[in-house]
Amino acid sequence: MKGQHLGGEARVYRPGVYFPLFVVVNSFLAYCPMGLSIKVWIGLMGVLLPVALALWSPSERESGDFPGQKVFAVPSWSWSLVLGLGLFLRFFGLTSLTVWPMWDDSECAFHSIQLTQHWIWKTSYDMVGILPLFFWLEALWFKCLSPSLFSLWLFPALLSVGALGIGYWGARRFFSPSMAFLFSLFLSLGFWPLYMGHFSIPACLTFFWEMGAWAFFANYFRDLKSRKAGWGAGWFGLWLAAGFYTSSKALPTVLVLVLAGLWFWWERRPRDPKILLAFVLPFLLTVPEWRAVMGDVSGGHAHEFMLFSHSAPWWEQLPISISYLTVFLWGVIHPSYYNFGPLWGGFFNPLLGAFLLLGVIEVFRGSWKTVTWGLAGTILIFLVPGLFSNTYEMMRILPLLPLFLVFAVIGCQRWLGTLPSRDRGWVLALLMVMSTGLDIYHLWGPYHQWSVPDKYSAGSKSPEHYQAFQVLERTSKEKGPGLVLSDLYYDVFDQSLLVATYPFNAAANPRLDPRQAAWAGIIIEPGDEKELQGIFPGLEYHYVSQGLKPSDAGMGLAIVPVVPENRERLLKWVGLHRSVQGLFPLIPYHNVGQDYSEPLKGLWEIYSVVPGEDYLQTCLLRRIMDLSARSRNLTCAMPLLEVPMERLKCAEPFRAGYGLVFLHMGMALGKEGQVDRMVKAFKRALYFDPRLSKGIGGYLRGAPVPKSSRRI
Repeated sequence: MKGQHLGGEARVYRPGVYFPLFVVVNSFLAYCPMGLSIKVWIGLMGVLLPVALALWSPSERESGDFPGQKVFAVPSWSWSLVLGLGLFLRFFGLTSLTVWPMWDDSECAFHSIQLTQHWIWKTSYDMVGILPLFFWLEALWFKCLSPSLFSLWLFPALLSVGALGIGYWGARRFFSPSMAFLFSLFLSLGFWPLYMGHFSIPACLTFFWEMGAWAFFANYFRDLKSRKAGWGAGWFGLWLAAGFYTSSKALPTVLVLVLAGLWFWWERRPRDPKILLAFVLPFLLTVPEWRAVMGDVSGGHAHEFMLFSHSAPWWEQLPISISYLTVFLWGVIHPSYYNFGPLWGGFFNPLLGAFLLLGVIEVFRGSWKTVTWGLAGTILIFLVPGLFSNTYEMMRILPLLPLFLVFAVIGCQRWLGTLPSRDRGWVLALLMVMSTGLDIYHLWGPYHQWSVPDKYSAGSKSPEHYQAFQVLERTSKEKGPGLVLSDLYYDVFDQSLLVATYPFNAAANPRLDPRQAAWAGIIIEPGDEKELQGIFPGLEYHYVSQGLKPSDAGMGLAIVPVVPENRERLLKWVGLHRSVQGLFPLIPYHNVGQDYSEPLKGLWEIYSVVPGEDYLQTCLLRRIMDLSARSRNLTCAMPLLEVPMERLKCAEPFRAGYGLVFLHMGMALGKEGQVDRMVKAFKRALYFDPRLSKGIGGYLRGAPVPKSSRRI
């Protein structure tokens, strides 16, 4: 045998030996609670070392078939079964699995709802410059099916179905029947393709676009030497151009596939310039979006989370960068917050992960060096956004998931080829039952536990808004549409109640008449119910904060009956609430050190037109204080010095934040030489937080302000 002189049969590469090893090692690393050092050793000895040995070892000559050939026959009914199961799993538990939107889902829905009411063509939306195609499509969707929790979750489910359909078409165009079947099988039943259909954010559209990009590449490749080459090139170029409107996460795929498309056109004989023109011409459609794309990469949302924008110690950065490698099979190293990654193991369960490793071995053992180096370069390009990120956000490596799915197909095909022909069908069926069972548990177990707003998801979803919605929904079923005023509360980011209550909220839904509302629901701070009771007698109060941390202020919900005596007043409140809610697009993403001047200016303008409404002015001042505490620019906070102290009411947990605002305001005034106003600001700082006396004293003596006194 060829490999015997290099060490005998022990050195021969046998996929049947490596597969169970990888399954066991993946299971330990993904599911077993162990120390990091132990996991590192298991990973080195159980994965990296075997992969290195497999790449170095010669293959034995087997009677089985190899990847790319017909490993098993695919009955026609099996396609319908697999695709039917894929459809079923994407719609099953549509609203009960994900339960409640993250603030990301709600933020995107807010912009889409605004577009349904006032369409504005823009090259990007939100203060972080998110590319527009998702908002355009979701707004058109909301025109067809009014915003609600059902329509919010149905939209990404349909995009997931579209990804399944276009992935199936691309696989049939490019692969052998058995490989195309395996690809469709893994795409239909695998965890991450199902998982991607439960987020109503641009990434779910990017997933659909990614699958289409590879499918159109397969079609272009197949048609390149046929009469239909021009059409294939045109559709391929048009789909890639759409990536510029989809997400900056699509750009690595655009780069790779443009280079691949040009390479294969160059290799074609003769080189037809009409095909090249058909491929390149659609990119003229991307010109209006260039500025938005470059702004996102060079100074926007994407840039903000790149490594070079914020330096961090290497011992903090290293686990983040490595997690973008480990997340595929085993999860992230230190999941300190929700990062759109898997919640139980990796994106690929231990079985599919073992096939993925076999596929990597098979590809890089291949004799096509050009393809091998091309794939290595592609993987590196797709990893760069993750490896150079300073935070966890696993959607940044989304382009790798379709490619790794192909690797898993190659590994499975190779492993099945080592089995007797009569056993391949039932063994594959048994493994897929086990694999799908793991992935369904992942969705309906750990993911569903996280998706219910509670302590597991409090950083991403609002348990208070979820409980408030249950009260509001029950009230609407009893009394009909009402007026939901959710933005008088200090919190500025969460718009989940807007989309959830939209079907019965006459304060937001233009199809409903606010004058016909029989009740109003107002989100308030606990303790405000007595003041509100004096304004609206007969209100019903609900404390909707359950299990919060002691430092949280909590949240209350007042249900106010709308009667002739208070109808006009409440309608004025609705107008003010719409003005406040309309400032949401001006609020920067909640990173450290953002400038909140624009929304603060808007709040002061609204504050100036509500004289005589003491409660509304108090609510507005709370929002002004909250934004001032976040802002690096205190210019728009200066009018707070002229507000009577009795108006600056706040719950105990917020007193320290109020104190910091006045402390830094005083420091800024001191630098400008405005001593009297500086003293006034320091007095107010001490009123809210006497502990700041040390920081004030140090500042007056010229000493550095204590670290605990700096705004965060």
